[in-house]
Amino acid sequence: MRQIICDLDRTILESWDNGYEPRPTPWLEKILAMGKVIAIATNQGGIAWRLAGGRPGKRYPSWPEVEERVLAGMRWTGARFAFVALHHPGASVPARDDPILWERAEEAGIPWQVLWSIQDRSQVSLSYSEGLIVVSWDPDWRKPSPKMLKLALSAAGDPRCPCVYVGDEDSDRLAAEAAGMEFVDVSS
Repeated sequence: MRQIICDLDRTILESWDNGYEPRPTPWLEKILAMGKVIAIATNQGGIAWRLAGGRPGKRYPSWPEVEERVLAGMRWTGARFAFVALHHPGASVPARDDPILWERAEEAGIPWQVLWSIQDRSQVSLSYSEGLIVVSWDPDWRKPSPKMLKLALSAAGDPRCPCVYVGDEDSDRLAAEAAGMEFVDVSS
């Protein structure tokens, strides 16, 4: 049986453009028929933009909105792990000792342990009944880097079974190729 690691937005769940409430994509049933979903690996740079103060005219998700979507994806796929890259190269997040960071984090509902890990770019594991959500501010986690996918496979996968990454963007394809995984593009 093939192991599957999935992107979240526009792969398992409808796009953020359709609102923050999680709704499954038409691809979800096809993904579930392909094999066993072992993990979700997703870039969620909207959190970084929110802490950076955002861009005029844009709305960025709160942590509870991201959390709700990730947990819905885990429930619908049966994945017990989700890996979330919070860094965005265009967002200048204030330093950990800057009071504005803590103010923005409070407004966005970001847990202190997630916020605390900004400076050292460590990983933080959050436990839920659905499984573990592992987050990091490490820029090397952000796809198209393969680091997050490799960690997802080593944490959740069986090295004897083939693994495929399912996504919808070029960054997903590039990350899968760099991690040595087959890629399935749901946008085609």
